[in-house]
Amino acid sequence: MREPAREDDDYAVSWVQSVGKGRIFYSSLGHRHDIFTNSLILNHYLAGIQFAVGDLEADTTPSSQIEVPNLKK
Repeated sequence: MREPAREDDDYAVSWVQSVGKGRIFYSSLGHRHDIFTNSLILNHYLAGIQFAVGDLEADTTPSSQIEVPNLKK
């Protein structure tokens, strides 16, 4: 299956978003068994869950609105 093309070439595998008073954490970092024993990935999931429940603050500015040096628009 071919992924839909994006004009900004931004294909995030993990992101956070604020929606009204709610928060969203999304991650598609794999389904292999070793992913679920990798401490870096587990810490990533924990931080995402903490963000979603309101225990951790994070910048939810869309990446398309952030100026990144050396990145063509």
